[in-house]
Amino acid sequence: MAVMELLKPTSGTWRVVTSRWLLYMLATLPGLMALTGHLDETVGKRPWFQDLQPPLDTLSTKLLVPEIADGVALLGAAVVVIWLFQLVWLGGSIQILDPRRSDIRKKVFSHGWQFLARFIRVAVFAAIAVALTQFLLGKVFGALRAQAEAQNWSVYDAFVTLNLWYVSIAFIVMTLIGLVAFWIRMIVVTEDRRDLRRLPWMAVKILVRRPVSAFLLQFLLVCAVLGTQVMALWCWRQSPNGGMWLGVWVLLQLLTAYVWQLRIRSALSALEDFN
Repeated sequence: MAVMELLKPTSGTWRVVTSRWLLYMLATLPGLMALTGHLDETVGKRPWFQDLQPPLDTLSTKLLVPEIADGVALLGAAVVVIWLFQLVWLGGSIQILDPRRSDIRKKVFSHGWQFLARFIRVAVFAAIAVALTQFLLGKVFGALRAQAEAQNWSVYDAFVTLNLWYVSIAFIVMTLIGLVAFWIRMIVVTEDRRDLRRLPWMAVKILVRRPVSAFLLQFLLVCAVLGTQVMALWCWRQSPNGGMWLGVWVLLQLLTAYVWQLRIRSALSALEDFN
């Protein structure tokens, strides 16, 4: 799909973008406001936290964690609920944006529930892959750190360089796992697959045979989503100093929602070419 064609809205674009944006608002704004209030009522009233500067020392961290545990637990529970709705949104959005499904013209969430159980199975597969990756990377870099200590590597090579390699490799591998899971979900919806056993291999074939549209473009869009989320979090952190920052935060969430529909439409186009 040409870039200009991808950027041109379709009949379901703004419905998908708006629903994703509302989902972001429900997922983050109430929880962050509640967590901010919780911090003000707990940490904010403790005199021993007033003059702390990051990074926190071990003792300060031990004192801080119990203070915010309740708020973090509440925010974590909300994240799980919103994550489930996100899966429902994805299933509905794929159908609405699929040009072959001209019969789908209802609300986004009304068509996604039928794929929720299958999407959760894909999430379990991805979680297992992530756990295995973390285990293997931990073993490899643990051995490298032991070697660095035995051979008296410089402090920069032993800590900075190794950690930079670890973070870089972990990010790339995790993104690949996420892309495979994303393509599996795309196939599940577009072909209404119920048997998922062969789908990981199909997803890998798509990535290999369409390295630009299926891998590179999706990788860049994932980075764009993560980047805007980081910027949005930073803007939320600045929002107590003025309403302008909150407005920028809301607009960044809207941009993230727009990038998400670009991901789906580009994937639909790649699947059509692949088939």
